[in-house]
Amino acid sequence: MSTTTGGQWLEGVFRAAEASHWCTRPYCTTCGTRDFRRAFWSGAAWQAGVATHGADPTQPRDFPSEFSVAECENILQALIEGLRLLPASRCATDGFRTIIYDIDPPFLRFGTPIDLDAELGDSPAGRMLARLRARSALRRERQAQREEFNSPEAAAERRRLRIGQRARDHEARQAETRRRNLLRVDTINSLAAQSVQERLSRFATDLSLNLDSVPMSLIPALDSDVDGIEPEVAAALIARIGRRRRGWGRLRQLLQRLIVSAPAAPASGRGRGTTTGGVAP
Repeated sequence: MSTTTGGQWLEGVFRAAEASHWCTRPYCTTCGTRDFRRAFWSGAAWQAGVATHGADPTQPRDFPSEFSVAECENILQALIEGLRLLPASRCATDGFRTIIYDIDPPFLRFGTPIDLDAELGDSPAGRMLARLRARSALRRERQAQREEFNSPEAAAERRRLRIGQRARDHEARQAETRRRNLLRVDTINSLAAQSVQERLSRFATDLSLNLDSVPMSLIPALDSDVDGIEPEVAAALIARIGRRRRGWGRLRQLLQRLIVSAPAAPASGRGRGTTTGGVAP
Protein backbone atom coordinates (compact mmCIF):
# COMPACT_ATOMS: atom_id res chain seq x y z
CA MET A 1 0.00 0.00 0.00
CA SER A 2 1.45 3.35 -0.96
CA THR A 3 0.87 5.98 1.69
CA THR A 4 2.32 9.25 2.81
CA THR A 5 2.87 9.56 6.53
CA GLY A 6 3.38 12.66 8.59
CA GLY A 7 5.10 11.23 11.62
CA GLN A 8 3.23 11.26 14.91
CA TRP A 9 0.09 12.90 13.56
CA LEU A 10 -2.17 10.74 15.71
CA GLU A 11 -0.52 12.13 18.85
CA GLY A 12 -1.75 15.53 17.67
CA VAL A 13 -5.31 14.19 17.46
CA PHE A 14 -5.07 13.01 21.08
CA ARG A 15 -3.79 16.42 22.17
CA ALA A 16 -6.64 18.12 20.29
CA ALA A 17 -9.13 15.80 22.03
CA GLU A 18 -7.73 16.78 25.41
CA ALA A 19 -7.73 20.50 24.60
CA SER A 20 -11.28 20.41 23.20
CA HIS A 21 -12.58 17.99 25.87
CA TRP A 22 -13.86 15.55 23.28
CA CYS A 23 -15.44 12.35 24.51
CA THR A 24 -13.16 9.39 23.77
CA ARG A 25 -15.11 6.62 25.51
CA PRO A 26 -15.57 3.50 23.42
CA TYR A 27 -19.18 2.91 22.39
CA CYS A 28 -20.41 6.10 24.05
CA THR A 29 -24.21 5.98 23.81
CA THR A 30 -24.58 9.76 24.19
CA CYS A 31 -22.36 11.17 21.44
CA GLY A 32 -20.94 8.09 19.74
CA THR A 33 -17.46 9.61 20.29
CA ARG A 34 -18.21 11.39 17.04
CA ASP A 35 -15.79 14.34 17.24
CA PHE A 36 -12.80 12.21 18.19
CA ARG A 37 -13.59 9.54 15.62
CA ARG A 38 -14.10 12.13 12.86
CA ALA A 39 -10.73 13.68 13.76
CA PHE A 40 -8.65 10.50 13.58
CA TRP A 41 -10.39 9.16 10.47
CA SER A 42 -10.08 12.50 8.68
CA GLY A 43 -6.47 12.78 9.81
CA ALA A 44 -5.74 9.32 8.45
CA ALA A 45 -7.35 10.26 5.11
CA TRP A 46 -5.26 13.43 4.95
CA GLN A 47 -2.09 11.46 5.74
CA ALA A 48 -3.00 9.02 2.96
CA GLY A 49 -3.52 11.86 0.51
CA VAL A 50 -7.20 11.02 0.09
CA ALA A 51 -9.73 13.86 -0.14
CA THR A 52 -12.90 13.13 1.82
CA HIS A 53 -15.19 15.46 -0.18
CA GLY A 54 -17.50 15.78 2.77
CA ALA A 55 -17.80 12.07 3.47
CA ASP A 56 -18.18 11.23 7.15
CA PRO A 57 -15.75 8.40 7.96
CA THR A 58 -17.54 7.76 11.23
CA GLN A 59 -20.50 6.43 9.27
CA PRO A 60 -19.67 2.99 7.82
CA ARG A 61 -22.36 3.30 5.15
CA ASP A 62 -20.97 6.59 3.80
CA PHE A 63 -17.23 5.94 4.07
CA PRO A 64 -16.69 3.02 1.65
CA SER A 65 -19.10 4.38 -0.94
CA GLU A 66 -17.05 7.59 -1.18
CA PHE A 67 -13.68 5.88 -1.67
CA SER A 68 -12.24 3.09 -3.71
CA VAL A 69 -10.87 -0.08 -2.13
CA ALA A 70 -7.33 1.20 -2.68
CA GLU A 71 -8.14 4.51 -0.98
CA CYS A 72 -9.70 2.68 1.98
CA GLU A 73 -6.57 0.57 2.28
CA ASN A 74 -4.35 3.66 2.22
CA ILE A 75 -6.46 5.41 4.89
CA LEU A 76 -6.33 2.34 7.09
CA GLN A 77 -2.58 1.97 6.63
CA ALA A 78 -2.07 5.61 7.61
CA LEU A 79 -4.10 5.04 10.77
CA ILE A 80 -2.11 1.91 11.63
CA GLU A 81 1.12 3.83 11.09
CA GLY A 82 -0.13 6.48 13.52
CA LEU A 83 -0.93 3.76 16.04
CA ARG A 84 2.57 2.29 15.72
CA LEU A 85 4.07 5.68 16.60
CA LEU A 86 1.87 6.31 19.65
CA PRO A 87 3.70 6.37 23.00
CA ALA A 88 2.74 3.83 25.64
CA SER A 89 0.93 6.49 27.69
CA ARG A 90 -1.54 7.08 24.83
CA CYS A 91 -2.08 3.37 24.36
CA ALA A 92 -3.48 3.09 27.88
CA THR A 93 -6.39 5.47 27.21
CA ASP A 94 -10.03 5.24 26.17
CA GLY A 95 -9.12 6.97 22.90
CA PHE A 96 -6.76 4.14 21.92
CA ARG A 97 -9.45 1.56 22.65
CA THR A 98 -11.95 3.54 20.58
CA ILE A 99 -9.61 3.44 17.56
CA ILE A 100 -8.93 -0.26 18.02
CA TYR A 101 -12.64 -1.06 18.29
CA ASP A 102 -13.24 0.91 15.05
CA ILE A 103 -10.76 -1.16 13.03
CA ASP A 104 -10.78 -4.52 14.81
CA PRO A 105 -11.93 -7.20 14.21
CA PRO A 106 -10.59 -7.09 10.66
CA PHE A 107 -11.57 -4.02 8.68
CA LEU A 108 -14.17 -5.96 6.70
CA ARG A 109 -16.89 -3.34 7.02
CA PHE A 110 -14.75 -1.05 4.86
CA GLY A 111 -13.68 -3.86 2.52
CA THR A 112 -10.12 -4.15 3.84
CA PRO A 113 -9.19 -7.29 5.80
CA ILE A 114 -6.07 -6.86 7.93
CA ASP A 115 -3.98 -8.71 10.51
CA LEU A 116 -3.85 -5.93 13.06
CA ASP A 117 -1.59 -7.85 15.46
CA ALA A 118 1.04 -8.32 12.77
CA GLU A 119 0.68 -4.71 11.57
CA LEU A 120 1.29 -3.25 15.04
CA GLY A 121 3.97 -5.79 15.92
CA ASP A 122 5.99 -5.13 19.09
CA SER A 123 5.15 -1.44 19.27
CA PRO A 124 3.50 -0.05 22.43
CA ALA A 125 0.20 -0.20 20.53
CA GLY A 126 0.85 -3.84 19.59
CA ARG A 127 1.61 -4.79 23.20
CA MET A 128 -1.49 -3.01 24.43
CA LEU A 129 -3.56 -4.74 21.75
CA ALA A 130 -2.27 -8.09 23.02
CA ARG A 131 -3.34 -7.16 26.55
CA LEU A 132 -6.75 -6.05 25.30
CA ARG A 133 -7.17 -9.35 23.51
CA ALA A 134 -6.17 -11.26 26.64
CA ARG A 135 -8.68 -9.31 28.72
CA SER A 136 -11.36 -9.87 26.11
CA ALA A 137 -10.62 -13.59 26.04
CA LEU A 138 -10.83 -13.70 29.84
CA ARG A 139 -14.17 -11.87 29.78
CA ARG A 140 -15.51 -14.28 27.17
CA GLU A 141 -14.32 -17.23 29.22
CA ARG A 142 -15.97 -15.88 32.37
CA GLN A 143 -19.14 -15.10 30.45
CA ALA A 144 -19.18 -18.65 29.08
CA GLN A 145 -18.66 -19.98 32.61
CA ARG A 146 -21.55 -17.85 33.91
CA GLU A 147 -23.81 -19.01 31.10
CA GLU A 148 -22.83 -22.61 31.73
CA PHE A 149 -23.35 -22.17 35.49
CA ASN A 150 -26.80 -20.62 34.96
CA SER A 151 -27.93 -23.13 32.36
CA PRO A 152 -30.96 -25.31 33.25
CA GLU A 153 -28.81 -28.44 32.99
CA ALA A 154 -26.21 -27.08 35.45
CA ALA A 155 -28.93 -25.91 37.84
CA ALA A 156 -30.56 -29.36 37.74
CA GLU A 157 -27.19 -31.01 38.39
CA ARG A 158 -26.55 -28.75 41.39
CA ARG A 159 -29.97 -29.61 42.79
CA ARG A 160 -29.23 -33.30 42.33
CA LEU A 161 -25.90 -32.93 44.12
CA ARG A 162 -27.47 -30.95 46.97
CA ILE A 163 -30.17 -33.56 47.45
CA GLY A 164 -27.56 -36.31 47.44
CA GLN A 165 -25.38 -34.43 49.93
CA ARG A 166 -28.32 -33.82 52.25
CA ALA A 167 -29.17 -37.52 52.13
CA ARG A 168 -25.56 -38.45 52.94
CA ASP A 169 -25.43 -35.91 55.79
CA HIS A 170 -28.69 -37.27 57.19
CA GLU A 171 -27.41 -40.83 57.04
CA ALA A 172 -24.19 -39.76 58.76
CA ARG A 173 -26.15 -38.06 61.55
CA GLN A 174 -28.29 -41.15 62.00
CA ALA A 175 -25.21 -43.37 62.10
CA GLU A 176 -23.62 -41.09 64.71
CA THR A 177 -26.81 -41.17 66.78
CA ARG A 178 -26.88 -44.97 66.63
CA ARG A 179 -23.21 -45.09 67.65
CA ARG A 180 -23.82 -42.79 70.64
CA ASN A 181 -26.90 -44.80 71.69
CA LEU A 182 -24.94 -48.05 71.59
CA LEU A 183 -22.12 -46.46 73.56
CA ARG A 184 -24.62 -45.18 76.15
CA VAL A 185 -26.16 -48.65 76.47
CA ASP A 186 -22.71 -50.18 76.98
CA THR A 187 -21.88 -47.52 79.58
CA ILE A 188 -25.14 -48.06 81.45
CA ASN A 189 -24.66 -51.83 81.44
CA SER A 190 -21.10 -51.36 82.70
CA LEU A 191 -22.27 -49.07 85.52
CA ALA A 192 -25.09 -51.45 86.48
CA ALA A 193 -22.58 -54.30 86.81
CA GLN A 194 -20.40 -52.32 89.25
CA SER A 195 -20.83 -52.07 92.99
CA VAL A 196 -22.08 -48.82 94.50
CA GLN A 197 -18.58 -47.92 95.72
CA GLU A 198 -17.07 -48.63 92.30
CA ARG A 199 -19.78 -46.60 90.64
CA LEU A 200 -19.20 -43.61 92.95
CA SER A 201 -15.46 -43.78 92.30
CA ARG A 202 -16.07 -43.86 88.56
CA PHE A 203 -18.47 -40.91 88.78
CA ALA A 204 -15.71 -38.95 90.50
CA THR A 205 -12.74 -39.91 88.34
CA ASP A 206 -14.02 -40.83 84.84
CA LEU A 207 -14.14 -37.40 83.17
CA SER A 208 -15.27 -38.96 79.88
CA LEU A 209 -18.48 -40.15 81.52
CA ASN A 210 -21.41 -37.81 80.90
CA LEU A 211 -23.24 -37.70 84.23
CA ASP A 212 -26.40 -36.43 82.53
CA SER A 213 -26.65 -39.73 80.63
CA VAL A 214 -26.73 -41.82 83.82
CA PRO A 215 -30.23 -43.13 84.69
CA MET A 216 -31.64 -42.06 88.06
CA SER A 217 -31.83 -45.71 89.11
CA LEU A 218 -28.02 -45.96 89.05
CA ILE A 219 -27.43 -42.89 91.25
CA PRO A 220 -26.91 -43.92 94.89
CA ALA A 221 -29.53 -42.36 97.18
CA LEU A 222 -29.03 -43.94 100.62
CA ASP A 223 -26.73 -43.04 103.50
CA SER A 224 -25.40 -46.58 103.44
CA ASP A 225 -24.44 -46.15 99.77
CA VAL A 226 -21.81 -43.53 100.62
CA ASP A 227 -20.48 -45.14 103.77
CA GLY A 228 -16.78 -45.83 103.49
CA ILE A 229 -16.14 -43.49 100.55
CA GLU A 230 -12.92 -41.53 100.92
CA PRO A 231 -13.36 -37.79 101.63
CA GLU A 232 -11.14 -36.94 98.67
CA VAL A 233 -13.35 -38.99 96.34
CA ALA A 234 -16.44 -37.40 97.88
CA ALA A 235 -15.06 -33.90 97.32
CA ALA A 236 -14.14 -34.71 93.71
CA LEU A 237 -17.62 -36.13 93.06
CA ILE A 238 -19.30 -33.08 94.60
CA ALA A 239 -17.29 -30.89 92.23
CA ARG A 240 -18.38 -33.00 89.26
CA ILE A 241 -22.03 -32.98 90.29
CA GLY A 242 -22.01 -29.21 90.49
CA ARG A 243 -25.52 -27.72 90.57
CA ARG A 244 -27.34 -30.74 89.14
CA ARG A 245 -30.66 -31.54 90.79
CA ARG A 246 -32.92 -34.53 91.45
CA GLY A 247 -30.91 -37.72 92.04
CA TRP A 248 -27.59 -35.92 91.74
CA GLY A 249 -28.75 -33.25 94.18
CA ARG A 250 -29.63 -35.91 96.79
CA LEU A 251 -26.28 -37.62 96.29
CA ARG A 252 -24.51 -34.27 96.70
CA GLN A 253 -26.25 -33.73 100.04
CA LEU A 254 -25.25 -37.21 101.22
CA LEU A 255 -21.62 -36.58 100.28
CA GLN A 256 -21.60 -33.17 101.95
CA ARG A 257 -22.94 -34.65 105.19
CA LEU A 258 -20.34 -37.38 104.92
CA ILE A 259 -17.52 -34.86 104.64
CA VAL A 260 -18.87 -32.79 107.55
CA SER A 261 -19.21 -35.82 109.83
CA ALA A 262 -15.85 -37.33 108.87
CA PRO A 263 -13.37 -37.31 111.88
CA ALA A 264 -10.55 -34.80 111.65
CA ALA A 265 -7.09 -36.19 110.99
CA PRO A 266 -4.88 -36.34 114.14
CA ALA A 267 -2.52 -33.40 114.55
CA SER A 268 1.18 -34.17 114.15
CA GLY A 269 3.75 -33.47 116.91
CA ARG A 270 3.39 -33.62 120.68
CA GLY A 271 0.08 -32.93 122.35
CA ARG A 272 -0.31 -30.06 124.79
CA GLY A 273 0.79 -30.94 128.33
CA THR A 274 2.78 -34.06 127.44
CA THR A 275 6.25 -34.83 128.62
CA THR A 276 9.11 -36.70 127.08
CA GLY A 277 8.13 -39.84 128.89
CA GLY A 278 4.51 -39.47 127.97
CA VAL A 279 3.43 -39.23 131.66
CA ALA A 280 1.45 -36.28 132.86
CA PRO A 281 2.99 -34.39 135.70
